[in-house]
Amino acid sequence: MQETIQVQLTEDTLYDFILFHTYSRFSGFITNILGLAIAFMGIILFVMKKADFSEISFYIVAATAFLCFTPLRIKWNAKRLLENDDAFKEASAYCFCQDGIWREQQGKRVLYSWEDIQKIVATPKTIGIYYTTDEALIVPKAAFGDRFINVMKIVAMHVRREKVKFG
Repeated sequence: MQETIQVQLTEDTLYDFILFHTYSRFSGFITNILGLAIAFMGIILFVMKKADFSEISFYIVAATAFLCFTPLRIKWNAKRLLENDDAFKEASAYCFCQDGIWREQQGKRVLYSWEDIQKIVATPKTIGIYYTTDEALIVPKAAFGDRFINVMKIVAMHVRREKVKFG
């Protein structure tokens, strides 16, 4: 049993995956908490009349910078990767089979054996198949088409359930 799918990443799907990857880490969580803490601190000081409107404005601007900088940077990085990195710019074919996942791109074939797969995660628009801690095959959900269930059956036969995180 094997299934082959054609993958062409877009800026939107790459952004979705990198955003998930960033915010699923502790540093992404801390960035959000820090941004919200700054906003709440400003609001509390304003309500307690310990800060005037100009000072609260500073807190709101600082909180907005914390909360918006990371997604904007990720958006820019996704665009830059698609423009400059052939691994993201060029289309790939993924063949899910008994041996693992074959990736063919620009005439080169690479096998990612099932033993090398560390985890599989779903984001709203992609499936990330991690073959190292920080490197993954990124497959837009739309690329599966009507073969999604067949591919997931192959994955389920070879990857332990605790490595798969959907939801």
